Amino acid sequence: MVFTIHGTITAKDLPPIVIKDRTGIVVPRFKYFKQSVRLNGLDTAEFKEAIAAGKAICDVFDMAFAEGQLQEWGSTDGNDNNIDITNRYMTPIEEVILGEEHVPFDTDIDPKGMLEDKWVYDL
Repeated sequence: MVFTIHGTITAKDLPPIVIKDRTGIVVPRFKYFKQSVRLNGLDTAEFKEAIAAGKAICDVFDMAFAEGQLQEWGSTDGNDNNIDITNRYMTPIEEVILGEEHVPFDTDIDPKGMLEDKWVYDL
């Protein structure tokens, strides 16, 4: 499914996944392996309609899950004129529900199985 929404990028966290420490040295930030973008609709009617449509879609999906299982729709900063779009490449193993299906690492990527003990691919 593809959605198109127009807005202004007001925040981003895109690869390469690095940050600078207090001394200014670039440090890899491997823990989360995610990317994200925050869009702001500049208070336009079209953006508000897109947000309302997204909330309606979320409400439909919410009926298929037990209460509290689906993350609530909305911007992480509480601003209804923003939308946060995020995905993770991998999840720390301790955050995975026991028995939850995941994609195993290919032996070309993890020949010794060292990543499999700490990470899972997100589906």
